[in-house]
Amino acid sequence: MKMCSLVFGPVHSRRLGLSLGINNVPYKHCSYSCVYCQLGATTKLTIKRRRFCSVGELVEAVTDALRREVDVDYVSFVPDGEPTLDADLKLKIRMIRERTSKPVAVLTNASLLWMESVRDSLNEADLVSIKIDAAAEEPWRRVNRPHRSLRLDEVIDGIIRFSDSYSGELITETTLVRGLNDSLWNIEALSGVVAEVKPKAVYIMPPVRPPAEPWVKPPSEEDLAVAHGVISKSVKCEVRLLSSLEPPPPSIDDPLRYLLATLSVHPLEFSYAVELLRRTLSDPLATLKDLEGRGLIRMVDYEGRRFIVLGRASLHRLQ
Repeated sequence: MKMCSLVFGPVHSRRLGLSLGINNVPYKHCSYSCVYCQLGATTKLTIKRRRFCSVGELVEAVTDALRREVDVDYVSFVPDGEPTLDADLKLKIRMIRERTSKPVAVLTNASLLWMESVRDSLNEADLVSIKIDAAAEEPWRRVNRPHRSLRLDEVIDGIIRFSDSYSGELITETTLVRGLNDSLWNIEALSGVVAEVKPKAVYIMPPVRPPAEPWVKPPSEEDLAVAHGVISKSVKCEVRLLSSLEPPPPSIDDPLRYLLATLSVHPLEFSYAVELLRRTLSDPLATLKDLEGRGLIRMVDYEGRRFIVLGRASLHRLQ
């Protein structure tokens, strides 16, 4: 089974509703190696933009998927790496928008917005979600582990410059990790940057799936509440705390293929996977055991829950 699909889903998004995912960058090509990343540690740490896949092939795959999935809320660039590393991103967004009335979203870590070409590419999207986890050097490096050539002041300046010129819907995401970037002084500094961005919505998220580093823990409920309060006072928009998992989709044609495609983007809670497979398979547990035995998946426990993540054999196919 082909693991590195250009299109996956649709999947439930905690921010975008039912989303058809676009995987325009291969596994773990990224400018960050965030300690909480649900895909694991970055294997290709880079800031160099280049072409990863055929524009025509990707646009055709999206068009074909939309013919079958007419009820999606968004078509979303949310790949296995950083989407703005794709040098063809602008053209891909433009061509997809020409072929569908569905809004196009890009979820980016915002680390490359200091590049004019990246800002120009993202201006084509209907919605852009940018990551702001820290506004001070120490927590930024500890949490996001950026490429050595990146500078936080340039990253923040790029974010502000983009927000000043972008006419679409702009939202921000902040993932807080206990002991790294959940201190009051970092939250206060971060809230000032977010306020300057003037987003339509702000999302605060603790890690809820198995992270790249097993020692990563979510902040306490009290610290999350403090962060929510501080940011809410600084911005003039809705601030939402996302601390629960998305439910499985209501219906899919091929649950097994959906399972493996979803795992290439994020881990899936074990009970969700069983529910999905039970729709078409008489013995989903046997199927999961077989996939585990072949190295395609493995089981991981995190914060009292059992998850399914990609196994070594699947990761080899993605790389």
